[in-house]
Amino acid sequence: MDLNLLIATVITATAALIAIIGGFLISRVITLSSEQSGIRRRLREIMLDIKTKEQLLDEVEENLLEEDREDFINEYYSELIFDKVPLEVIIDNLEGSYRERSMNDLEPVINEIIQINKDLKTMFEGSGIKYSTELPKDFGDFANIRSEDLEGRRSWYELLYDEYQYRLPKKPKTDPFGFSSIYDIDVPPSLFSNSMSTQAAAQAYQQKSRDRDTYRNELSSLKQQGSEQKKILEDYGKPHGMWGGLMVLIYASIVGIAYPVTLLPYPLQTYNDEATRILILLLFLSQLLALFIYLGISMYSLTKDEKAPE
Repeated sequence: MDLNLLIATVITATAALIAIIGGFLISRVITLSSEQSGIRRRLREIMLDIKTKEQLLDEVEENLLEEDREDFINEYYSELIFDKVPLEVIIDNLEGSYRERSMNDLEPVINEIIQINKDLKTMFEGSGIKYSTELPKDFGDFANIRSEDLEGRRSWYELLYDEYQYRLPKKPKTDPFGFSSIYDIDVPPSLFSNSMSTQAAAQAYQQKSRDRDTYRNELSSLKQQGSEQKKILEDYGKPHGMWGGLMVLIYASIVGIAYPVTLLPYPLQTYNDEATRILILLLFLSQLLALFIYLGISMYSLTKDEKAPE
């Protein structure tokens, strides 16, 4: 075969191979880019969901903490304020926690109820009140003060106020027969608790607890999904075989196109034509060998990755 024809054939064949492999690599790059965009979009959605769930969880946990503190005061205010039982003793009797709340969680409201008690005593002293019969039935009738002007929660003022109505001494008052009037019998405030409202509050608390558990489970699932998406994105950032394919293309372009082009037009019977023919063929075969080696390694890596999860 004429050397010029052989060189032209090698160049044409190499160009065709480069076009096929190059097209495949370009298609692969476009596909990877599209998949990366989809993964990033999904990751952004997951992170946004995580942020939203964290906010909801924080709100629910804050509400539950506030309700636990409120319930603790409603249950143990008498021991804390009037019986002077230390918080440590109450917590120890509850086996170290109240609804899984530690002393550090409860101490702020203990200080608040103590301050409210001091403030209420100051109000009594300022009004010259010594007996429970001197107290109006409702706290609002005793102190016409806006809630925002009080040194704490109005409900706790009312709670202690009702307790003082029971605990303060009463002026002796008997009927003509020497018996105490029924209206002077001391009745603890706890006997007037509304069972229906308590039941409704308990149901609301249980619902918030379920919401908290749901948010925690959803957050755990979302964080796991986000971690998996990040791993997938990292794998896409390191496409296997792409650089190897590019190196094969560069090698083929050099030995199959760039070098043979420099030989055209080839001057016959000027150099060792047989040696040139063998060199051209060896270079062409070497690029084919490089291509098949690349394909073989890629297929092996692909089948190995598919079997790995098993």
